[in-house]
Amino acid sequence: MSNSESAGVEYNGPIMIQARHRAHLANCVEALDRVLSCPSDVVIAAEELRFAAEQFGHITGRFETEAILDVIFAEFCIGK
Repeated sequence: MSNSESAGVEYNGPIMIQARHRAHLANCVEALDRVLSCPSDVVIAAEELRFAAEQFGHITGRFETEAILDVIFAEFCIGK
């Protein structure tokens, strides 16, 4: 089974990806899976989302972790 099949994505065309991109994408998907496995724990979900965004940022060149966390914490009353 290919990685795209195991992720529930069907793609039959050629794909070129650097090994580091593949590793960052795998880390991102794993973090998102962890978010889905414990949706009731907002603090852990926020940290996993931060990590997923950071991993994706390594590929796109964008690191906006603080902005993402600001939105998450503005939307949820954590620790209040």
